Amino acid sequence: MILAKCVKEWKGNELGSQLIPLARVFNETPINPRKCAHILTKILYLINQGEHLGTTEATEAFFAMTKLFQSNDPTLRRMCYLTIKEMSCIAEDVIIVTSSSMGSI
Repeated sequence: MILAKCVKEWKGNELGSQLIPLARVFNETPINPRKCAHILTKILYLINQGEHLGTTEATEAFFAMTKLFQSNDPTLRRMCYLTIKEMSCIAEDVIIVTSSSMGSI
């Protein structure tokens, strides 16, 4: 039920135009793991549905996501790894993050 509602809400939305405001949630203090995981799920869903994501938007969101590694929530960390993996081919300058995150896997 919840997934069907989310899919209906997300379909037809332009990912690039929404990504920057959504990524601002990642910079809130304290980190809200549930809210951030929901946003990461949305990003992953739309990418896997073939939505186009601009390089600038992907890069900004990618680096905003790195703050989420400070969370101790295992679900959020897993979602962060998955999203970074998917966005690493779109965003620029990702070698810094991907090489430093390998140590915490």
